Amino acid sequence: RLSYGELIVPEDRQAVWDGIQSALERNQPFQLVYRITTADGECKWVWEQGRGVPGPDGERAVLEGFIADITRRMRAEEALRRSEERLIAAQHMAKVGDFTWDVETGEVTWSEALFDLLGYDRTERIDYARVNADIHHPDDLDRVTEWLNDCVASGRTELTPNEYRVVRKDGQVLHVRTVGVIERKPGGGTKVFATIQDITERKRAEETVRQERDRAQKYLDVAGVILVALDADGRVTLINRRGCEILGHPTEQILGKEWFAHFLSSEDRDSTRATFAQLMAGQHAKGEYFENRVRTAAGTTRLIAWHNIILRDDHGRVIGTLSSGEDITERRQAEAERDRLMKDLQAKNEELESIIYVSSHDLRAPLVNIEGFSGELKRDIETLRGRLSQQDRPLDPDLAALLDRDLPESLRFIISGAEKMDALLSSLLRLCRLGRVPVDIQLVDAAALWPRVVDALRYQIEQAGATVRIGEALPPCRADANQLNQVFTNLLDNAIKYRHPQRPLCVRIDGRRQGDRVVYSVADNGRGIAPDHRKYIFEVFHRLEPDDAAGGEGLGLTIVKRILDRLDGTIEIESNAQGGTTFCVSLPAA
Repeated sequence: RLSYGELIVPEDRQAVWDGIQSALERNQPFQLVYRITTADGECKWVWEQGRGVPGPDGERAVLEGFIADITRRMRAEEALRRSEERLIAAQHMAKVGDFTWDVETGEVTWSEALFDLLGYDRTERIDYARVNADIHHPDDLDRVTEWLNDCVASGRTELTPNEYRVVRKDGQVLHVRTVGVIERKPGGGTKVFATIQDITERKRAEETVRQERDRAQKYLDVAGVILVALDADGRVTLINRRGCEILGHPTEQILGKEWFAHFLSSEDRDSTRATFAQLMAGQHAKGEYFENRVRTAAGTTRLIAWHNIILRDDHGRVIGTLSSGEDITERRQAEAERDRLMKDLQAKNEELESIIYVSSHDLRAPLVNIEGFSGELKRDIETLRGRLSQQDRPLDPDLAALLDRDLPESLRFIISGAEKMDALLSSLLRLCRLGRVPVDIQLVDAAALWPRVVDALRYQIEQAGATVRIGEALPPCRADANQLNQVFTNLLDNAIKYRHPQRPLCVRIDGRRQGDRVVYSVADNGRGIAPDHRKYIFEVFHRLEPDDAAGGEGLGLTIVKRILDRLDGTIEIESNAQGGTTFCVSLPAA
């Protein structure tokens, strides 16, 4: 047989005994909550109310009262307590607190998490006035007050989410986000129930991202080309300043728009969109480089040359494109104008060459007559002189001077002029034929070519008493061998013709590799070319001294320049009036 006291769980027995004894000593009823163990071993919570009943002798002999099973209530309270603990822990972890604000009285109630979040002691009295005075950031106070008043006055039941700054008790500034509900009682009275979440770290991260984005945007804006990023649907996700300048739209009017519909000309829209669709589908479309026309805000079109790369996510899926574009409108217009001018120039050159060619042939006939009749005249003078010498009487002095001096001298002038005219016509014909001679580009061994050029001019070199030295290991080039032979021959012949009369001629030939080009130099110690003559030296018929006894028609260097133009070559002059001349010929390297 068990006593009731034995039903009480051992952990609660002392507390029950102490509670009852205390009540009896004060002659008062008691109320206790404790646990008992039932016959089937289940632990239950009970609530007991009782009092001491005195016996016949006036002493308390028994206890009377009743007990109630409150197990279900106690378990519910325990669950609620644990839930509140978890909520408080979660709020601390999420940096979230909650509050209640009685709009009419200004009374504010904070959760424990909010006290901790804002650094206040739980014993401090907080009301709406203090919140505005000490907690809402001064720079945000007007905006927050207006927001709260508008929400309350609007009649809505939800507090519109808002982000603003608050000041902790220790002075630290926090960024917070507030959401909540508004309760309106039928009889009057309004309360706001809301949560406050600390989003300071998020704001710092957003600021860092913004700064990085601004820095990246500055780098993009510095670029002199258009930079555009499109997502998989063809919408613009990024564009730099140059792109906005070309299109004539501000950034906000471009971002998010479908690129093809809004910014491409109608002529290129469908074909470009089809290419883009192939890229997004992972097909191997030729999209790395292409050209299309964009439509500007002013209604004009600009031709853009694009270089594109495909953007992929971490899983390798195609998510868009990044393109750099260069406005080539003016360049293409200039190229078209250049092509037109080149065609016109070619037509005029062909016409001029035809005129020179025909004229040269037409001039040949009278030149042949001059040469022929000059020979006849020379023979007639000799015949006349022979017959007059057979006479017995001496010749008249004037007649003798005419036969021996005047007529032969005049004849020499005629023959010399005819020879110069013949040489000039021959040079003009060579110049005209240059444009008609096909160019056969091949590897040319300059080390083997130069000795042949020197041998061909051996007689002139020896007559001039000149020395020609060829450098070692002349690099090869790509050119037409026959026409390059003519270039080198003309340069060496030019050095011989314009040698200095007071010193022996010395010519040095060298070559060097310079990147993807080869440079050959022909340096002499001749008369040199003054700087003010250099820009004219390659013009037709230009000579340093027109009456110079060195001869020449002023076409040798012109022919050199024309040949090099056809061989993708250049020629430059390094010269001074005292120390000779150096011609530098540049050609594609082999």
